Amino acid sequence: MKTNDINLFLGRFEINLGLFYFYKNYIIAEIKEGEIVSIEKLNQLMPLILKYYKNGSPFTYIE
Repeated sequence: MKTNDINLFLGRFEINLGLFYFYKNYIIAEIKEGEIVSIEKLNQLMPLILKYYKNGSPFTYIE
């Protein structure tokens, strides 16, 4: 991670699936060990995605 990326940091959230770090143009996910990613579990993440990228801004998901 570049030093100037800290200026683009939007928030850190923990949900049942793991930790998610939101930045201006990307999300970094730390999925909990043993978790199986499913559409149902990703539904917990959708409100956060819409909060930060609701205007249709493109972003990258890094896991």
